[in-house]
Amino acid sequence: MRKFAGLIFFLFISLQVLAQQNPARKTLVLAFPLPDTLQLDSFTINPVSIQITLPDGSVADSSLYSFNINTGIIVFKKDKFPLSGIATISWEAMGVNLSAHWKQ
Repeated sequence: MRKFAGLIFFLFISLQVLAQQNPARKTLVLAFPLPDTLQLDSFTINPVSIQITLPDGSVADSSLYSFNINTGIIVFKKDKFPLSGIATISWEAMGVNLSAHWKQ
């Protein structure tokens, strides 16, 4: 039991260290069907990167969406996306207070 508790504590500390090393990395999980647009909020600073992972695990190329780096708005080309499943959107920015909201 002590070994198990020690392992849990070690994993917790490891996750805390990883979070501190990259505090601005955010991941958003979306269920399909996708919204028409997605706004990455608190967008006074431009993102370093954005990546959309599709339900099959592949990474969406830029032909499936358009991204305005100045406003933080993603417009999905929904006719090219799958109709069901879960997608994740990850982005990284110089600030840490990023969130997202979307419109149908």
